[in-house]
Amino acid sequence: MSQAMLLGGSEILRVCNSADFDGTNDYMTRGGALTGAADGTQGILSCWFRLDGGDAGALKMLQIAIISATSHLSIARWTDNKILLLGRAADNTSLISAGSTSTFIQGATWHHVLAAWDIGAANVVRMYVDDVSEYVGVRAAAGDIDYTADTSAGSNIDGTQKFNGCLAELYFAQGTYLD
Repeated sequence: MSQAMLLGGSEILRVCNSADFDGTNDYMTRGGALTGAADGTQGILSCWFRLDGGDAGALKMLQIAIISATSHLSIARWTDNKILLLGRAADNTSLISAGSTSTFIQGATWHHVLAAWDIGAANVVRMYVDDVSEYVGVRAAAGDIDYTADTSAGSNIDGTQKFNGCLAELYFAQGTYLD
């Protein structure tokens, strides 16, 4: 357990506990869907992260998947050092593929990522990192994201793409959208 100092401008907002993943053997899994999970078109994902290593490597923050190679929802720092949000239907149809424009590499800096999507009637996907708009787009295809598979934090569900750094205040709300 590590402590995160979450910053807003030049002010310290608060100190909170974070999970410290070493990139070699630390990750968390749940062998099944999250309680109350149902497929849908809306979601919000938010977390604080600090990268301690693994530049130019895929580092998974959160994954909901049936098998590791097929994320139905995931957010990661990808091999191009950009944040990547993916969403797929149960039949593996790609519904969301949203990448940040900025890159993020290891260092002592904490970052906040916030993504919100409504790929139904509103047809919008938004991602912000450190209060900067990094992606605004539309769905790749129509459909419901499969939120009902196994869930992991700090890696894929099979333990690959381990996160090297700290995660704090990981929040995921399926079926909800806020702009």
